[in-house]
Amino acid sequence: MVKNSMQMKDLPDVLNVTQACCLLSISDKTLYKLIREGALPAMKIGRNYRIAKLHITQLLRIPEYSA
Repeated sequence: MVKNSMQMKDLPDVLNVTQACCLLSISDKTLYKLIREGALPAMKIGRNYRIAKLHITQLLRIPEYSA
């Protein structure tokens, strides 16, 4: 689980649904809607989605961070 105090640079490059929801402060239902509508690119692996941290920063329009 992602804690609120965790910074973007501390997260892995690929997030699961729970991590992405915590980072964006949205419900999983809203996250799946963003994925379904194409607003947030994601890859489905088996039954689970994985979201690149880069796509979340683009969604939020955060400038590239230096790792």
